[in-house]
Amino acid sequence: MVAFTAGAVLTAANLNTAFNALTFRAVTGTSDTLVLADNGGAVSYSNASAITATVPPFSAVAYANGTVIQLLNLGAGVVTITAGVGVTLNGSVVTLAQNAGGTLIKTATNTWYFLPSVSGGSGMDLITPTSVVGATLSGGQVSYSAATEVDVNGCFTSAYDNYAIVYADTTSATALQTFRLRLAGTNAITSYRYGVGVVTTTAVSFSAGSNSATSGLFHEGSASVRTGGMNIITGPAIAAVTNMTMHYGAVNYLGTGFTTHETATAYDGFAIIPASGTITGTLRVYGLRNS
Repeated sequence: MVAFTAGAVLTAANLNTAFNALTFRAVTGTSDTLVLADNGGAVSYSNASAITATVPPFSAVAYANGTVIQLLNLGAGVVTITAGVGVTLNGSVVTLAQNAGGTLIKTATNTWYFLPSVSGGSGMDLITPTSVVGATLSGGQVSYSAATEVDVNGCFTSAYDNYAIVYADTTSATALQTFRLRLAGTNAITSYRYGVGVVTTTAVSFSAGSNSATSGLFHEGSASVRTGGMNIITGPAIAAVTNMTMHYGAVNYLGTGFTTHETATAYDGFAIIPASGTITGTLRVYGLRNS
């Protein structure tokens, strides 16, 4: 839609556009400041890295009260909507994961509200990591074969408080699969604690790790036995203690337990490392919507 100013001429084409289609402004870089022509239209973002979208103050762009701007993130990089100098931006969520969108509405001179679009479904949004090491990435799925370590980067952001990792893999040797949180491509290697219980057809067992261990636990694996499960991580991108609950199973056994990382740091990724041998399988990361 055209943003009209004093002296502008209204044409039939303007009316057709206004009633029949949104005007898109495509952004492929990692930073953007909204412009007057975005009023009544949409801005799409597409980049593998994180993107910052800034709402400018009235002194820089004279938006009228009631201005509405649609935002859509097409790329893997999370879009963070920020307030320019003197701008108040209201909303419980001001970030957009891939394939997410929302609406900016101006209600006063320098006051805006951001309303994220709510999609139906299970309350889980597939997250596409920014990069992986020891694996390949396609459509949000991380695939690995005979890997000694799988690093998943850029999957945790402030867009979600909690996340789920859904996986199925096989370990070449009977060994623990250990877990480490990552920040900016570096593993955190202190202050983990874990405990796990395993139920088989003949026995029940429990084991625990130390507070100063270099790794947490992702799951236990038996040689050449396919194991699948879902691990729920609470607050990995928040500067607080991070907790993970584990639920997994394979032929003739079921495991459940926890891993805690007792450092108040915000992390953006994780690593899975078999204690011995290699791992082959797939995983996906999902953000759990707050509402």
